[in-house]
Amino acid sequence: MTLPTYSQRRRRIYEQEQSARDFHFEMSLPNPEMRRQVISLYKGRGDTSCRRHGSRSGLTSRAELLNLGRDYPQGYAYFRPRLHRAFMANAHLREEEAIRNCIARAEYVRKGE
Repeated sequence: MTLPTYSQRRRRIYEQEQSARDFHFEMSLPNPEMRRQVISLYKGRGDTSCRRHGSRSGLTSRAELLNLGRDYPQGYAYFRPRLHRAFMANAHLREEEAIRNCIARAEYVRKGE
């Protein structure tokens, strides 16, 4: 049994990395608008602009999920990892209907209805 040469090992590693990159590319959200919505719900950095000057600000007038954690009774340090875990639990979703359902659930939580 002969061991693979250095170039053969490097080629195998390169092919594995390439297949991982291809997989990640295929797994991106199907709709860029949905991706923007999800990020906006999480971080609160939506498309907001000043009417007078036309400049963009990083803050929105409505309370987004990550900002809600600042007023959480057990504290921001308790809230943030749990919010992140909830979003990452649904990161595998690729069907638009399932993503819309998760967005609706997040809006429900954000509004507190």
